[in-house]
Amino acid sequence: VLIIGESARAASHAQYGYPRATNPHTKDLNLIAVPNVEACSTYTLASLSCILHHTGNDTPLFAGTEALPSYLDRNGIPTIWRTRSSGEGHIEVSDYLTESDLVAACEGDQCQPEVYDTVLLNGLAEQIAAVADPRVFVVLHQGDGSHGPSYFSQYPPDFERFSPVCATVQIADCDPQALINAYDNTIAFTDYLIARTISVLQGLEDADTLLVYVSDHGESLGETGIYLHGTPVLIAPREQIDVPILMWMSDSMAGRKAFDQGSLDPARTNGFDVVFHTIMGAFDLESPVYRPDEDLFARN
Repeated sequence: VLIIGESARAASHAQYGYPRATNPHTKDLNLIAVPNVEACSTYTLASLSCILHHTGNDTPLFAGTEALPSYLDRNGIPTIWRTRSSGEGHIEVSDYLTESDLVAACEGDQCQPEVYDTVLLNGLAEQIAAVADPRVFVVLHQGDGSHGPSYFSQYPPDFERFSPVCATVQIADCDPQALINAYDNTIAFTDYLIARTISVLQGLEDADTLLVYVSDHGESLGETGIYLHGTPVLIAPREQIDVPILMWMSDSMAGRKAFDQGSLDPARTNGFDVVFHTIMGAFDLESPVYRPDEDLFARN
């Protein structure tokens, strides 16, 4: 499963040393935080192109090569794409579900009265179980995530861990700490989404499973007077460039791939390249475009 996040910066994740408990739901799940990850862009469409193509951070906005989900689906790996985002290019897979599709089939309190990113999980376990092939690739593309300026509306009221919050889109007028509180609540709610997805994977019997979470870009919260994202990448502040890549795998997957977290070089800078090639490695696929130096399994 690949979860593509929205506007989450690494600096606000407890997994990356942030002192606040913004990852409360996964803190005991042995997530692996890939160090020093740099986004290729500060807006969704360009970053998505980098995440899904084998050239990673060097991928142009309109790549001339096939995106990973379409490539896998065409080569016999059933691919499920579930999205709440409007910032996507053309994705061609056999199972493509939009927010309206998911809401129409939604059951449970998570869908009412507002729709949040947890709707991406509606019926997912059943859809995976219905796949006849022993392999399956799932993409969950968040729509809310930590996208501003209305951070306060991106999570259910019960998930307001940090308060008071900035409850207006005029964020430059907010108390700086209230703005940070609202943003940190979005990080914690995405952490809940990740934990629930892991729970789905843990429910699969006799399966080697891998989850990769990556944020498309970061977010500025008023540092040096800059807010939101979209600053040209050559002059963008680190808050918009430094993003998390988090991984979780079943014990059987870790054993089969002989994965050792100590193999991740803390001094090495990583781009979005590692997403494509690590997923290729997880499926044990061979291709002329596969680069083992960007496969986190092959670095062991």
